[in-house]
Amino acid sequence: MDRAALVTLRVGGLVQALDEPDAEVLERAARRIGASSHEVRGARFARRSVDARKRPVRLPVQVDLVVPSGFRSRALQREERSGRVRPAPLAGSLVPADAGARGRHVVVVGTGPAGIFAALPLALGGARVTVLERGADLGTRHRRLVPFHRGGTLDPETNLLFGEGGAGTYSDGKLYTRVDHPLEVPILEELVAAGAPAEILFDARAHVGTDRLHTVLPALRRRLQEVGVEFRFDSRLDGLRLSPSRPGRVQAVEVCTHPRFGVGDARCWERRHLISSTAARRGPPVMPLVRLDPRTARPQRPLLRIRRGQRCDQPPRWHHR
Repeated sequence: MDRAALVTLRVGGLVQALDEPDAEVLERAARRIGASSHEVRGARFARRSVDARKRPVRLPVQVDLVVPSGFRSRALQREERSGRVRPAPLAGSLVPADAGARGRHVVVVGTGPAGIFAALPLALGGARVTVLERGADLGTRHRRLVPFHRGGTLDPETNLLFGEGGAGTYSDGKLYTRVDHPLEVPILEELVAAGAPAEILFDARAHVGTDRLHTVLPALRRRLQEVGVEFRFDSRLDGLRLSPSRPGRVQAVEVCTHPRFGVGDARCWERRHLISSTAARRGPPVMPLVRLDPRTARPQRPLLRIRRGQRCDQPPRWHHR
């Protein structure tokens, strides 16, 4: 049957027991809408979360069922009226719909999630893509981190923040989002194809894991290289060279391939340089995050002295209305 004659329905209101097989949940979803096994052309989990507010712990799930477009039943009509069944959101595609980038040379800065999934659709759309990464590739990054973890000096260019995969490479590979975007599914499918667990496609708290992520990232790099993406590691963006005849148009990028600045100096210089360029004057709003590392955390008393002065031993005053 032509795929145009099929529709995908999202069935909600289902609860999976901890010891219940996935296949039984999919069968219950089909029964919920009154569909027989030969009428269901495909079934998959769309979302699964954990409800631990009561015992026993339950797993609320949503299931996507692919059925013929003309399929109707009393059960389906009842579930539609209750709001537990609705059309599934359409998944997007990483292949651009237009060819605006075809033939152009695009430089992507950083190999974190944003950089990787900016480079991939650009390459699929026909652009020549070069990815600059300030730090080293994953294998070299790991070798350079070993001395630091053993109490050695910090490499300002390849460390827990800079290098292939970005800061998330060493933060368990969490994939929490609060958006329902059409590109969510194709991005997660790329991660699964690179070796991530299939559960990330529907788990509400998707988790790749640092150990698994270290095999996923090289596979993702090979995937991008297959479509023509060039990676340049140990290459820090030092500035933008703007076109004198077309204000705001980037003519070239300045790259330092062997950066060796003091801690923090290179990043601050880079930020000042980019802010002074008309091509990168305004960015999206961001939320700053702070992570405390046991190796760099300070005792509580000096921190309290900074906040409260010499009265650090006194409890804070709480004002009540």
